[in-house]
Amino acid sequence: MNPVGIDVSKDLLEVATGEGRSRIARNKQNLDELMASLPADTVIAAEATGRYHRMVVQAAADAGREIRLVDPHGFSHYRKSVHPRAKNDRLDAKALRRYAEKESDRLRPAKPSEPQLQRLKDLLELRETQVKLRTAWRQSMSEFEKVPAATKRALESMNKSIADLDKRILEIGQRFELYERLKQMDGVGECLAPALVWLFTDKSFENDDQPVAFTGMDVAVRQSGKFEGKRKLTKRGPAFIRRLLYCASNSLRRNAEFADLFAKHHAKGLRTKGVNVAVGRKILRTAYHLASNPELRYNRAKFLGGVLT
Repeated sequence: MNPVGIDVSKDLLEVATGEGRSRIARNKQNLDELMASLPADTVIAAEATGRYHRMVVQAAADAGREIRLVDPHGFSHYRKSVHPRAKNDRLDAKALRRYAEKESDRLRPAKPSEPQLQRLKDLLELRETQVKLRTAWRQSMSEFEKVPAATKRALESMNKSIADLDKRILEIGQRFELYERLKQMDGVGECLAPALVWLFTDKSFENDDQPVAFTGMDVAVRQSGKFEGKRKLTKRGPAFIRRLLYCASNSLRRNAEFADLFAKHHAKGLRTKGVNVAVGRKILRTAYHLASNPELRYNRAKFLGGVLT
């Protein structure tokens, strides 16, 4: 195996190979030339940095080179353990190369997303950003007397923008057969269904634990000797799915048929937020089974009975 590390930024790529390092501009021509110069047994490690890494993944796929994306949060701890005294692009590339050599078996090879699935994810992330901004905007206006007219118009524009995003998200989501089957689930609406379509169409999972971990809905355990820290969600992966699952779970509280399900989790000592997360995980696991088996259809009785979890 020939490990290679690539540190990605907006304009430049820092490349670390066994022969040394180089810095190139981030454009298609340079990437194509770089990939063509690498041996066939090359394994590339690169950070998943917003949208900048997508060109690298596409170039690697076109050249038949294997590339694996590293989670920035987890890699930051790895990098600090290797280079504790300094941080720059050159050291990051070297650490990525080391990661490719030592830890590549822990990462799945990355592949470019289908254009419409990538578009769907981008729209969902944009919607998440705008919803957060709208919430903050409303809160800032709540105790404000005589709100300026321009401020009110800005909020109205934001509402129209989110409505337009919802329309575009729905339009793409409905193109997939999985959308209609997911929409049959309780709590899954016109925002969550497209998000789950993206998740289970663009990504592949071997069991229902993997999508839970991928979306950061799993629990991190901290324990050493007699010390046992507070358990919290890892909150890795796409935040918009966690938020939509939480909202879906909370919406089920208004349905009397789900009262026993929520009561069962409350009886474990969980508060409202923890119970909503637990039910959100149940929705996600059920969606995984529906996505994995085209013949399977949602059944509320089975959902409440735990058959699909």
